[in-house]
Amino acid sequence: MTNLTQPKPTPTPALLVYGKPASPGLPQASWFRAEDRATVVAAAQGFKFAVIDIKSEADRALIIGVHEGVLKTNGRMIVGSVAADVYQRIVEHAAKTAAAFGAMASGDTTGASSEQTANIDEKMATSASPDPWSELRIGSYAICKHWLATGAANGWWLAVITDIDGDDFVVRWPDEPLTPPLKIERKHIAIFHPSYDIKREWDRRR
Repeated sequence: MTNLTQPKPTPTPALLVYGKPASPGLPQASWFRAEDRATVVAAAQGFKFAVIDIKSEADRALIIGVHEGVLKTNGRMIVGSVAADVYQRIVEHAAKTAAAFGAMASGDTTGASSEQTANIDEKMATSASPDPWSELRIGSYAICKHWLATGAANGWWLAVITDIDGDDFVVRWPDEPLTPPLKIERKHIAIFHPSYDIKREWDRRR
C-alpha cells in the first residue's frame, strides 16, 4: 500500500540568538524559525541575548555547529551551548557588521553592503526596551564614557557593546576601530532614546 504521508519541510534558520548571560565561560547560541520572530526577539531581550537576522550567505555560515533552539509555550527559550571557536566566529561577524555601520555613519561606505545596513537598521528598530540598562545586549549602541590612556576622562562617545560580563559591559568605539575594547561599568553608559535612529540623525546633520 502506498504511503501518502508527506515529509515534513526542513525548517529554515531565520534568527541566530547568542550570548553569555548565564556565565562568561558558557558561550551559547541557537537558531530559530522566522514564524517565531516576535517571541524570540522578546525572549532574547529578557535574557540579554543578541540577535542576528540570517539573510546573507555569510549569516548562514554562522549556524555551522549551532543547533535549533527551543521556544517554550510560556515565551521562554532554550539556547544551546556551543564551542568556543563557533561562538568567536559569531562575535567576530557581529563586530564586522558593527564596524561596517560605523564606517557608513562616518561617510566611508567601503565594504558596507546593503544587506549589512538593512540588518543593522532592523536590529536598532527592535532594540527599544522598558528597562534599557538591564536589556542591553551584544550589538547594542550606547553613549559611553571615554578615558585617555592617562586615565583622564575624555567625554562621552558612541560605542557598541561586544560582550557582557556580569554587570559590566565590554565596548568598542566605532570611530576608533584600532582601539582595543574596554570593559566599562553600566553607570558610565547612557542610553539612546527609543526613537533615536543613529544613521538617520547622522545623515540629517551632514
